Amino acid sequence: AKRYILSPPKECTKLGIVTGRGNPIFRHSMLNFGHLNEIHNPEMPAAEREWLERSGDAMALDTVLKAGEVLYIPSHWFHYITSLQKS
Repeated sequence: AKRYILSPPKECTKLGIVTGRGNPIFRHSMLNFGHLNEIHNPEMPAAEREWLERSGDAMALDTVLKAGEVLYIPSHWFHYITSLQKS
């Protein structure tokens, strides 16, 4: 199973999306969503904490897909995918 988090394009300003076309991570997020559980860790850099807190205000849909299920992701929607089991 995989967990999908989706946000519409209007929310991208809250998700740390890189907008500079010359940047190697253009249209990708600078956020490490794997750190959400560590947001209160005093060792987390302040800039990362600020972005993670800001992203908490973004509208998002969260769903889990199992083997054989299909999800349509509209063009330009932000998506974050994580595996819930070892493959």
